[in-house]
Amino acid sequence: RTDMPASASFPLVPDLPTASPEAAPQAGTERSTHDVTQGFLGFGLYQMLWPVGLGLIPAGDAAILGAATPVLTALIAVPAGSDVLTRSEGRGALAAFIGVGLVVAAGTDVSLGSSLLGDGLIFGAATYWALYAAFGAPVLRRHSPLRTTAWAMTFGTLFLVPVGFWQLR
Repeated sequence: RTDMPASASFPLVPDLPTASPEAAPQAGTERSTHDVTQGFLGFGLYQMLWPVGLGLIPAGDAAILGAATPVLTALIAVPAGSDVLTRSEGRGALAAFIGVGLVVAAGTDVSLGSSLLGDGLIFGAATYWALYAAFGAPVLRRHSPLRTTAWAMTFGTLFLVPVGFWQLR
């Protein structure tokens, strides 16, 4: 178990070059809305929930719940239209999830349900990361992954800063 506050997971604010028109998303555009939403989900909520949840449950439980992320991503991406899931990919994702469960369960640090709050926070973090991945994929096909991620991290940091200051008081 860890006792790391959510504020310790602040992402570094990247150096955002402004030489190209793609560098800064324009306010009120689809891209700016996407970057703010992605920052909130992937670098805000996820980064806050994961370490707090990990402080409440054994690492083995977090590994099993975190292993649900690819399956959740597929379940979200297909209806969202950002990916197509073949039967073999679905079986592969399920086999990987079961494999992680078997490996972790073979250890002694698994007690799913011992802290429903911790389990819920980790599963919530996995869900937010799946949303980030599923809805981020189409944008990354049209825009620079580096700049898109940099802006998402910046907006996520803006979400985390007040939480971090609150924790420090």
